[in-house]
Amino acid sequence: APSFPFPSMSSAAARRYARQKKARASSASAADAGEGPDTANLASRMAALLASGTGPEAYEALQLAASVVRRHAKAGDVPSALSVGTAAVLRLLSYGLIPTATQLARDLLALLIDYHVPVTDALVSSVLLSIHAGYVAALSALPSPSDEDHDHHVAFLRDAVRYTDLLGSVRHGDPRVHAALSRAAFDGGRWQEGVTHGVYAEEPQEVARRLQKDVGLREEGEGPAGDRPADVALTVAVTMFLALENMRDATQCVRTYLEEDDRPTNKLTSSFLTSKSNTNYVTFCTSLISICETENKQWFHWLTGGSQCGKKLMDQNKGLVPYITKIGKVYFNVQPPPTMMSMMENMMGMMGGMGGMGM
Repeated sequence: APSFPFPSMSSAAARRYARQKKARASSASAADAGEGPDTANLASRMAALLASGTGPEAYEALQLAASVVRRHAKAGDVPSALSVGTAAVLRLLSYGLIPTATQLARDLLALLIDYHVPVTDALVSSVLLSIHAGYVAALSALPSPSDEDHDHHVAFLRDAVRYTDLLGSVRHGDPRVHAALSRAAFDGGRWQEGVTHGVYAEEPQEVARRLQKDVGLREEGEGPAGDRPADVALTVAVTMFLALENMRDATQCVRTYLEEDDRPTNKLTSSFLTSKSNTNYVTFCTSLISICETENKQWFHWLTGGSQCGKKLMDQNKGLVPYITKIGKVYFNVQPPPTMMSMMENMMGMMGGMGGMGM
């Protein structure tokens, strides 16, 4: 005869208990497979909530999705948690609920870090880049996306870069995620961050074209070269590429930039050697690359501080100093003071935007 927890249990109660126990076991088994009742019905339940409104209903949909994600995670089924969570984020984005989606998306990234989930190609594609594509679609569907909307997209991708840096095999983070963040930053008007992550993504042509495309960076300045804000941004990109020992992409970035530029070449290359009052960022970049190729230490010192133009350029853009310092160490064995070495390493490890650039 079967044993029951209570000796006085009636036959009807015993049968009812057995049925409940079997149902619980079935539910647990389905949950382990990522097919529990909550999971199976999540999409339809979220759709019903969101169809009735995007106020309190959106928050309820978020809480519903988050509870299912947490249940899977606590059960040790992280793949199901990610699958359910990603689908829920994309559904929220499809309704234009960008802030709500960001909350759940960033929770997913925190889960990946907390559970020490290693970065894989499949995870980058199916979770990180899939959610990125959802943001792009959501923003494209808006008549006029706000700065806050773009900020949510960027915030998610910053967390994604951090995750791939911490638990991935590529130093500084996965290049594909850096590329996504670079594009999102440029779209949101953050050129410093766009340049930084475009360099880590090793996308010199994309960086150059985005700098030339941004109307806000094309206003021509004074002086024979007519320096533009985009020229300053190009200098940031080139010095970063060189500091990361990537001369190939530094060269390609300048080449593409010049191909896209609408100014006469002689105007861009004029006056750097002779002017005592005007900078010329484009010529500084081409000269720096050539000097690094020839490993001429004397010319390096002259370019970055000995010439009037070079000195003024460096004085106006203090944010370049750590990168120039790293270039001096890598290509010319110029040893910086210990305090500068620490600053240099910290700057090279940063994932955010760069400050201190003269505009």
